Amino acid sequence: ASVLGPPGQYWMYPALVGNFLLLGRNQALLLTASALVFLTVQGKAYDSRLQLVMFLVSASVTSMIAFVFASRTETQRQQLEALATLDPLTGTGNRRAMVRELQLAVESFKREGSVFGLAMLDLDHFKQVNDKHGHERGDGVLVDFAELIRKNTRKVDRCFRFGGEEFVLLMPGTDAEGLRVIDSHLREYIANKLRCCGEQVTVSIGAAALRKDEDWQSWLARADAALYCAKHEGRNCTVVDA
Repeated sequence: ASVLGPPGQYWMYPALVGNFLLLGRNQALLLTASALVFLTVQGKAYDSRLQLVMFLVSASVTSMIAFVFASRTETQRQQLEALATLDPLTGTGNRRAMVRELQLAVESFKREGSVFGLAMLDLDHFKQVNDKHGHERGDGVLVDFAELIRKNTRKVDRCFRFGGEEFVLLMPGTDAEGLRVIDSHLREYIANKLRCCGEQVTVSIGAAALRKDEDWQSWLARADAALYCAKHEGRNCTVVDA
């Protein structure tokens, strides 16, 4: 537009739309505003003041439409990402998200030596809850359980629904000894707070700290084996694989 004059203005419209499709919205707004201000001050792209006003108005409307489109597209992307990674009932991460986070944890451990703890939590005799009180009540217990976990863990900890009444808790910066303390506290808190129709609901926990040269599958398997031991020992207890 600066070199060709008025005919070059037509190339500004695809450039303005492209800003919002290829860049972040704030970047696109800044770049668009800078371009329009530059052309206005430089003055070679217009033959008259009327032409300047008409171009600025039409370019602003085009930019506004592109901004709205980019905003709606970003919102829909975030919604689709949430649907793909969150459990719809409890709001915790799903198995897809869990696998991704465990892989990242293993890579971080290999690269930086970061410590990670992993716990598998299983509600005791949950089938009896569903059989006695119905699946709707059982779903309510799962929602309450997930909320108790969120309230009693750090923001950096990640909770995932592994399946049914089984959950996985990923805890960065937590070694085997830390797992014993944290998981025992969490188990006792749940035993005191979680109820279904006035009846106590407890949880069994198996945990394992990430080891050197271990992949996420074997790490998860050790936590699962520890959970099996916790159930074998009478449930409502914590076992940490040492």
